[in-house]
Amino acid sequence: MLHENFHCELYFIRHGESKTNVQSKYAAHMDFNSALTQTGQTQAKLLGKRLKKEKIHFDAIYSSSFIRTLETTEIMLENMDIPNQNFHVVHDIIEQQHPGWRGKLKKDINSSWDALDDKGMGMDYIPPGGESFKQVERRMATWIENEILTNSKYLNKNHPMKIAVIGHGQSLQALFHYIMGFDEKLIARFCLYNCSISRFIFNQRGWTIISINDSTHTKGHRPNPSINLLGFLMLYWFQKH
Repeated sequence: MLHENFHCELYFIRHGESKTNVQSKYAAHMDFNSALTQTGQTQAKLLGKRLKKEKIHFDAIYSSSFIRTLETTEIMLENMDIPNQNFHVVHDIIEQQHPGWRGKLKKDINSSWDALDDKGMGMDYIPPGGESFKQVERRMATWIENEILTNSKYLNKNHPMKIAVIGHGQSLQALFHYIMGFDEKLIARFCLYNCSISRFIFNQRGWTIISINDSTHTKGHRPNPSINLLGFLMLYWFQKH
């Protein structure tokens, strides 16, 4: 049971720009666990500097186990002047996977979508060898429920807490869909910039949204927003139904 004064502010942060982010012709790059680009490193530095300026202290930090999120977390902490801060490395919050698309061009995947569309897949569509959006949502929801929302080490706290989760665009979108419960058509239109901050509060009253995709700290160091392939296919399907 939640302590009556339980108040947890969660900072959901997308990783900095990775090498696969800038090679957009592929549906899924062969190097699915790629490192940050120089721009991505700059974005992570700016993220850390902002958090330091705002005097943010995290009671706990969680990072996906992928290289790009680990690098983002480490650079963020260095620029918060706490390079030795411990953080949890979590495989359960990695990005949505679709191994069957690795190395294939988007145009080739798009050309076969009409055939898939006849099956009425939408958010239930499972890419070859991978996960559907709904499966990712359940994976992310199970993790946050077990690790934070029902974890006694947090629930018994009687003072405000801040927790950072450094993850990925598609998996964070799936988590936000679970938290907010809005219409499925809206999630396909969401854009999360690299190193953006989305803030939510969880307390006795449930969830409250503070901000989504706050990336003011990376202005001038980010590309135009783009939607990933699975997001595009979901949006395409919803527009036709």
